[in-house]
Amino acid sequence: MSQAQRRIRSKRRARIVFVLGILALTLATAALAEASLQVLARSVTSFERVIFPHVPMMIPDPQLVRRGNPKFFDHDEHGFRNPKGVTRAAIVTIGDSHTYGVSVQASEAWPRVLERLSGCRVYNMGVSTYGPLQYTELARDSTRLQPRLIVVGIYFGNDLSESWQRYLADPTRYAVPDALLRPATELENESPLRRRVIDFYTMGAGRDLKPNGMIVSSARQFLSDNSALWGFFRAAKLQLVGGPATTLDRGFQSAVSSLTPQQLAYASVFEGGGWRTIFTAGYRMVALDAADPRIVAGRWLTERAIEDIASVAHSIGATVLVVLLPTKESVFAPKVGDLGAHEYLEQLVRDEAVHRRHMMDFLTARKIAHVDASRALGSLQGQPFYENADGHPNPRGHEAIANAVKAAMPSCS
Repeated sequence: MSQAQRRIRSKRRARIVFVLGILALTLATAALAEASLQVLARSVTSFERVIFPHVPMMIPDPQLVRRGNPKFFDHDEHGFRNPKGVTRAAIVTIGDSHTYGVSVQASEAWPRVLERLSGCRVYNMGVSTYGPLQYTELARDSTRLQPRLIVVGIYFGNDLSESWQRYLADPTRYAVPDALLRPATELENESPLRRRVIDFYTMGAGRDLKPNGMIVSSARQFLSDNSALWGFFRAAKLQLVGGPATTLDRGFQSAVSSLTPQQLAYASVFEGGGWRTIFTAGYRMVALDAADPRIVAGRWLTERAIEDIASVAHSIGATVLVVLLPTKESVFAPKVGDLGAHEYLEQLVRDEAVHRRHMMDFLTARKIAHVDASRALGSLQGQPFYENADGHPNPRGHEAIANAVKAAMPSCS
């Protein structure tokens, strides 16, 4: 081999070593960055939520259909939204997404605010998608914490319909009076209630939107679910480029502009009295229709579930406080000059008032303490709900609910 050839081979070998060195350094840097981001994500809940937006909130459960995922961000080892390791609590809160605190940070949810106001440990057993018949199971589970007070959040927006749907899964649990059951069953056989429930938030979107508006392909699913570095760059891209506008955007104009023609058939935009939002009365009224015998049966079932929870509380020497949580539309209604200008709104507000009055009379007759949160929410100067189509309270709304509960409950100390 000539000297020239040796020099060429030597240069080629040097280039290969250089490229391999750069590759090794890049891989080492990526591995270090991945490890560092993984540690940071596991230490800072808000950062983890951004980096891993696809961790499921719920996992299958043989008894309750679904339950909270212990691996989901700020959940504890039981799948509830609490600090880990809590074994005793003076107060237990039970309910659905309004008690869980969807759309706010864990520290802003009304059970956690109540803890600060009362000075007593509060264990939040709110679970998204649950209904009153599942609340009874949560109440039984709560006895391990030896609470002195069980606070039950009943949300008019869907709890009555959820009770009916859960009853259909196990009709042997409660003996519904025939006068209520017969018309409800006949209508259910003719046209199931679930078919009337629309998927409002994706109507007309034309694509499968994932959390944060990202559309994730199956080819990248593994990295999307497991790589913190991938998640970091995805989040950075989202901040720089942005995702598609949705009705849940926090900006009012952005949320309004995203409404599709299909959604506008069930929603309306409101601005007045310093408050503004997107009403979804057409979407909500299905679960509040006072003329639907299934909703009436669901209210009866909800009341029986409350009685069962009161019985569980009595067995451990605890008391029960029921919090009646209103729809956003009913809280906004006094600020709307003409309810008829918003399709479905007048009927929704009227039907919700019927259910509220019936529920309050029921609770009063059975001497079960209760508080109507609609008064506290409606009396605020600033609006207690977001300006978009979200029906969950904002931090101001959660604080108002916590204050109403604190004022109505006995001392927990």
